[in-house]
Amino acid sequence: MASVNILDDAVSNDPPNPSLLRPWGFWATLAWLVGACAIGAIASVALDATWREMKVGPAPLWVQDLSDRAFDFSVLIVLVAAVLITRLPVRQYLALVWPCKCDVLIGLACVAAAFAADEVGMHVFGLGITDYQDWVWFYRAALANGTLPLFWFNLLIVGPVGEEIVFRGFLYQGWSQSRLGTIGTILLTSVLFGLMHWTYSWIGIFSIFYFGLLVGWLRWRSGSLLVPMLVHFVCNLLFLIEVAIDVHRG
Repeated sequence: MASVNILDDAVSNDPPNPSLLRPWGFWATLAWLVGACAIGAIASVALDATWREMKVGPAPLWVQDLSDRAFDFSVLIVLVAAVLITRLPVRQYLALVWPCKCDVLIGLACVAAAFAADEVGMHVFGLGITDYQDWVWFYRAALANGTLPLFWFNLLIVGPVGEEIVFRGFLYQGWSQSRLGTIGTILLTSVLFGLMHWTYSWIGIFSIFYFGLLVGWLRWRSGSLLVPMLVHFVCNLLFLIEVAIDVHRG
């Protein structure tokens, strides 16, 4: 009878017991991320190669941006596929749940404090001024080339949504339930988040690192990825407004 029951369970069409499903472990999560980045790089290079094969001259800025977005979207598609393989709901795996108002207010207060600290560091002590000047140059280039709406879209939507899904969504879920634990996960994802912005100055990388700690803590406190996304969005918005004011004044 036991063998019959096992066979019945194997061929049953009933949905699996959610309590038996688990997210990917530490190494599997890391492997999925590496694989997703590799596929994203291939997609980006393939798009560039396709444009060159057309022999229609240098790629315009919007095509170059599309190449970058090919990388971003390929990574997200692979990671979502990885979630689907676990048979856990994507909404649950990535913590795409509504937070309580208290956590939203705490998040907004934190980003206001972080932004104020960055402003004091830059305008009083000159910390991160080279990174800021680079972004002023990027803004002016986008304005001159007619790609300013795309510039805003990338920094306000693509960045906050995509980066938070990767770091505080997929990586956080897989690593926080491993031996690394929550604190170790917040630290490690923050380090990787900072290193991803390797083109920044050392103070800029450190600023990104402590921002990662902040949104990682908010992810843990709220149990929702939407709070880090909102905080990331507001932080980028405040920064872009400041850059835009400086550019248009000049």
